[in-house]
Amino acid sequence: MEAILLIDKTLATLKDFQIETVKSVIASFNAGGSQRVLVADEVGLGKTIVAKGVIAELLKERLSNQSSGKKITPLRVTYICSNLTLADENRKKLAVFDRDDEDKYVLQPSYGRLLHTAVIDDSDNGSGKILEICSLTPSTSFNMTRGDGDWYERLIIFSALTKSNDELSRQRNQLSKFFSKGVGNWDKEKDAFPMDKLDSKIFKSFHESLKRKISEKDQNYCGMNLPKATWIEALLALCRGDLSFTETEDRFRS
Repeated sequence: MEAILLIDKTLATLKDFQIETVKSVIASFNAGGSQRVLVADEVGLGKTIVAKGVIAELLKERLSNQSSGKKITPLRVTYICSNLTLADENRKKLAVFDRDDEDKYVLQPSYGRLLHTAVIDDSDNGSGKILEICSLTPSTSFNMTRGDGDWYERLIIFSALTKSNDELSRQRNQLSKFFSKGVGNWDKEKDAFPMDKLDSKIFKSFHESLKRKISEKDQNYCGMNLPKATWIEALLALCRGDLSFTETEDRFRS
């Protein structure tokens, strides 16, 4: 297979000590357990190159085990970096394929924000592409801010809220008005949203978190007074018109 030959070509560019590190990481993955590996060495010895080698070996292993005629499932890699500039720079270092072959084998990133991963992307891969590298940064995914989120993040949360909670589902119209504020084409995007593509594990964890009591800090920030209420109870009170704020509902939305 041409792709495996190209992967071998990439692996051949690694230095001996980098190859040995790649082998050690792969062995740890295959041994089971937590599958969490930390590669630590002096600055400049090529940890990013080792990461490229690990991606290449995992991809080669996947292709080698692929049944003949079976649809290829791309290997998705999430790369966490301190900022977008460095992410773009290091994405080039992580490239398993040369630029001429990248268009043939590598998918464009399907997400750039952590919340977007709650939607499973299992679209047909008739293109034959086998690798996808997505990057996340603190500014897009990990710093806890008080922003309203982008329209797609709001749509994911709205869909998750109304999917399997009967009480919230009955308040779908009110919740739609609440989350759609300032968003154009909301109704069109809402109708087209793939409800069945919500990741079940993330979805379940999200609903469990909504059963927690709202902290005093969050109550004060939102400017509301619902002692001992859970997030679900607060959302239902909002939909009934029983929840008031000292300022606006924008803080509660964020």
